[in-house]
Amino acid sequence: MASTSTNAGTGSESARLAILELVAGYGLLLDAGFGEFADPGWADKFGALWASDASFATYPDLAVNSNMPIQGREAIVVAVANILRSFPHPHVVRHLATNTYVDELDAAGGTARARSGLIAAGVLSLSELRVHRSGVYFDWVRIEDGQWRFARRDLIYDGLNGPAAPPPEDWFATLS
Repeated sequence: MASTSTNAGTGSESARLAILELVAGYGLLLDAGFGEFADPGWADKFGALWASDASFATYPDLAVNSNMPIQGREAIVVAVANILRSFPHPHVVRHLATNTYVDELDAAGGTARARSGLIAAGVLSLSELRVHRSGVYFDWVRIEDGQWRFARRDLIYDGLNGPAAPPPEDWFATLS
């Protein structure tokens, strides 16, 4: 889960698969990082998703309470771990990435962009699930140490009047 099992390779199909696995792995690891049955190796696995000099930002800053963007793999892991520890227990959240779209893929050069919808749902009981956040992830990814990793990840939450911030410039130009 931490680093994709798919070889980064240079083929566009294998690169797309590896990037999709990276996006999915993020949500799965985020959900495995807290609670009674938390993965004891969570920090190393979650850290492996990020480039060493990665940045992560949320708009607005709903939980991190850090200067945005958070810079560097270690700082990102610490900030996210602090968020996970702040949740009341027992508490189960599922982070679902939807409609992931990879573009500007340069498989040979080891860079790409991706964007995904986010649905974060809290499990309140065996019969009650509540969506408590939605938004869009904007990702810049690259190969580092033979694996696709997040170089930059921006999360723009949805608000009552639409997105909390505008998307990065020209982000949707490649959608057909």
